[in-house]
Amino acid sequence: ISSFPITRVKFKGSFPIKSIGSGSLFSAAISYFGKVYTWGSGSQGQLGQGKKIKQANAPQLVATVASEKAIEISCSESHCCVLCEEGKVFAWGSGLHNKENDLQVKSSSSKRTESFVPLQVA
Repeated sequence: ISSFPITRVKFKGSFPIKSIGSGSLFSAAISYFGKVYTWGSGSQGQLGQGKKIKQANAPQLVATVASEKAIEISCSESHCCVLCEEGKVFAWGSGLHNKENDLQVKSSSSKRTESFVPLQVA
């Protein structure tokens, strides 16, 4: 069994975190003010930073949803979904599908897709 060291995460600024989520090798948090931050491995777009990021060691603001007030976050192995105060839902990362009963992301096929930026899905 391998183990990973526990590391204290330092955010730029001083504000409380109200919710956290984690995937396989990355984490995400919502601040008390509704801003979304991600850090860790970003090789499949799961950080939502708009580009492939091998590793983000410190939390980074997800700028695409910064104008929204996030209230809930859910992460899977390599993607995130965020519910915002006005009912909008954004998703990013790998494994997003557009088949019936799956997360609806605009795509021309039903193949597995990656999005490096949050897409509004509801």
